[in-house]
This record gives sequence, C-alpha cells and structure tokens, in this order.
Amino acid sequence: MKTIGEIYNNYYIMPQLESHMYRVAAVASLICDNFQTSIDKKSIINTCLLHDMGNIIKFDLTKFPEFNEPQGLAYWQSVKNNFIEKYGNDQHKATVAIALEVGVSLRVLELLNSIGFSKSVNVNESNEMEKMICIYSDMRVTPSGVATLRERLIDMEERYGNSQNAKKGTELQDIYLALYSIEEKIFMHASIKPNDITNEICEPIITHLKKSII
Repeated sequence: MKTIGEIYNNYYIMPQLESHMYRVAAVASLICDNFQTSIDKKSIINTCLLHDMGNIIKFDLTKFPEFNEPQGLAYWQSVKNNFIEKYGNDQHKATVAIALEVGVSLRVLELLNSIGFSKSVNVNESNEMEKMICIYSDMRVTPSGVATLRERLIDMEERYGNSQNAKKGTELQDIYLALYSIEEKIFMHASIKPNDITNEICEPIITHLKKSII
C-alpha cells in the first residue's frame, strides 16, 4: 500500500493535476464530514484522488505553458507519449487502468465511471449520493482553486466555449440543470452550505489528504 503522493510520483502526474485532484478530494471530504446520513467517505475520497490520473493524454501541453514548469514542455510531452503508448488515447480508460494497477475497490471503479461533465444528467437521475458528491466535488474546482459551481461553469465556457464534449443547446442546458439539482440534493443532507466550501477551508484538509493510503 502506498500514499497518494507516492502514487502521483510513480505515475509522473503533473503538479497542476495533483493540485486539482487534492482540491477535489478536499471538497468531497468537507462534504462527507458534514453529511447527516451514512456515506462511504473512503470510496469517495479515493475516487476523487484518482479521478484524473490519465488526463495528460488529452492535454494540449502548449495551451497553458505555465503548467509545464519547472520541468518544461519536452519533459511532459515525453510523459504524455509514454502514457499513450501504454494506455492508448482515451484518458478515462487510462485512469481506470491505473486505478486497477493501484488496486482500488470495485466501488471506487464504479464511482470513477460516474465522474464526468457529460455524465451529470445520469448521475442526477441515479440519486446515488456517493456518485453525486464525486461529480459535484469535481465541478467545484477550477485550475486556480476551489470555486462556486457557477464560477466553475463560467470557467469551462471561457476555456472551452460551449463545445464541452461536443454538447450544445438543450443538451448543455440539461447538464447545467442536472449539476444544480445535484448541488441542491447534496446540501439538503449537509450541515454546511455551498458557500462554506472555500480554498481557505480546504487547504488544511489537503495537508491531511497527502498522507492518504490508497
């Protein structure tokens, strides 16, 4: 068994991607610790700490050059090429393959397969709280840190336009409505509110998460 930090090092995860997964897990941890009904916190946290492990496969490394520092573009391009050679061109399949290599539970694998902007409608309709917390926590973190759901959606529009996962019009609106519905359902059972989740609150949680054993 290894700490999540050791796992990130072993798989050459980019610092920006590490920060994202730590923040997502911190948001989820805060929700779980203030949840008023029974919840599978361990599976949720492990899912959030691993949910983007293969994402370098889809990155355009020239788009945000600051994320390549200090190692540089050539280094991360080599890492990306190695990922593609080993896992193929699908970042989600790579993430699942890595999770299997790490040795996660079947429940974590199930939750990993529920995370994704395009899966929001199905997750909302499932009413499975663990799935909703995982996808919602991911939607509370921008590249610069923890944000409100609205700020995160605006950030996605600014970075990708309305072409997220090639979804437009009514379909995109359905996803947005599903995410707000998920937020409402989660906080019906929590002793905190969405605005209580901030960078400042999450920072000490991240320090603790870095010692997590997967």
